[in-house]
Amino acid sequence: MMLAVTRPSAIGCLVLNDIGPVIETAGLARIMGYAGKIPVPRDWDEARRVVHDMNKRQFTALDDAGWDTLTRQLFNNVDGRPAASYDANVGKALSEVDISKPVPTMWEHFDSLRHIPLLVLRGENSDLLSAATVQEDAGPSSIPGTGSYPE
Repeated sequence: MMLAVTRPSAIGCLVLNDIGPVIETAGLARIMGYAGKIPVPRDWDEARRVVHDMNKRQFTALDDAGWDTLTRQLFNNVDGRPAASYDANVGKALSEVDISKPVPTMWEHFDSLRHIPLLVLRGENSDLLSAATVQEDAGPSSIPGTGSYPE
């Protein structure tokens, strides 16, 4: 959204995945609870349990194969074992956010995207992008059985 404000011609079209002009406090708090804090699991079975326990409310439509796939997406494979695949600085940056204060909205920035084709995807169970925010923008439908993709 910031790029659209600072360099409007740099974006020809955009897909926003479960993010928009309003970030819900509940979703932000959930992400802050695990970002940069998850110990690396000993094996893939433990990794799958961790991923399932953290995300079962978000991804209600996943079957066993889906959980295996999501687990493999969230961890790198190093010598047959799971390894961290996220930027630890995300957790550091989020640790400085004070969620007791309202999160600033970005409607003005979001409005700068109106000149391009835009698709906003929202998981039906998302606690990061509310259905009300999506509706306010006249938009897209929810994706059943999904939530906000883990960061």
